[in-house]
Amino acid sequence: MTAIKLNRATLAEQVADALIERSEADGLKPGDPLPSISRLVDEFGVSKPIIREALRTLEGRELIETSNGRTPIIKPISGESLSLFFERAVIVDGESIIELLEIRRGLEIQS
Repeated sequence: MTAIKLNRATLAEQVADALIERSEADGLKPGDPLPSISRLVDEFGVSKPIIREALRTLEGRELIETSNGRTPIIKPISGESLSLFFERAVIVDGESIIELLEIRRGLEIQS
C-alpha cells in the first residue's frame, strides 16, 4: 500500500510559497514591490497575522526586504546566505569540504 503524501505546511508557509511562485510568474525583479498586506489578505483570504508571518518567512529566506509602513520589496540575489551555509557546513563536518570542492569543480566545468 502506498502512503499518501500530506501537506503539513502552515498557512503562512503556503502563502510564502505562493508569493514566490506569483513573483516569478509576474516577472518581478529586485526592487519591485509586492502588493500591500491588505491586498494580500483579500487575495489569499487569510488574516493579517498569517500574511505578516509569510512575509517574515520570505524575509528570513532573504528574498524580500521589509520596512515599517512600506510595502515589501524583492531583494537582489546575494551570495551571502550561500556563503554562510557553506561555512557552517565545513565547521559541522570537516569532510564536507571535499564534497564542496567536487561541487565547485562541476560548476566550473559547466560554466
